[in-house]
Amino acid sequence: MDSLSRRTMITGGAVAVGSSATAWAAGRAAAEESRGWEAQASTVRPDDPRYADLRTGSNQRWMGRPEYIRVAGTTAHVVQAVTEAVKAGRRVVARSGGNCFEDFVTSPDVQVVVDLSQMRAISYDRAMRAIAVEAGALVGDVYRTLFTRWVW
Repeated sequence: MDSLSRRTMITGGAVAVGSSATAWAAGRAAAEESRGWEAQASTVRPDDPRYADLRTGSNQRWMGRPEYIRVAGTTAHVVQAVTEAVKAGRRVVARSGGNCFEDFVTSPDVQVVVDLSQMRAISYDRAMRAIAVEAGALVGDVYRTLFTRWVW
C-alpha cells in the first residue's frame, strides 16, 4: 500500500507539471497498451443496439442524436476520435462519467460523442508522487478508492 500525506497533496507534491507530466503521460500510454485494448475504439451508430443507451445522459430531459458515438478505452482512442471528427468538420464533445445535467453532450447540434466511460482507472505513480484519475471514473469510485487504498 502506498502512503501519501495530506500535506503532500495540499502543497502540490501530487501534481505533475512540465516535462514530468510528459513522462507521466508516456507511462500512462504504456499502461493502457498493456491492458490489451483493441487498436480501434468502438464506433456505435444509430443502427447499433447499444446506441439508445449510449446517446442518453443522466438527465432524461434531453436526448441527443449524434451521428455516432465513439467508445474510447485509451488516450490514443480519444486522440484518434477527436482528430477524425475535427477533420470531418463535426461538432465533437466528450462524455466522462455520464453525469451531465445540462445538454452539453445531448445537444441537437452535437454530431460526435466520445464516450470515456471505459477509462476508469485510479492509480498512484510513486515516482511522480501523483494520483491519476482517468476521465471515466465516477466520483463515488474515486472517493472509495482513495479512502481504501491510500493512507493519508
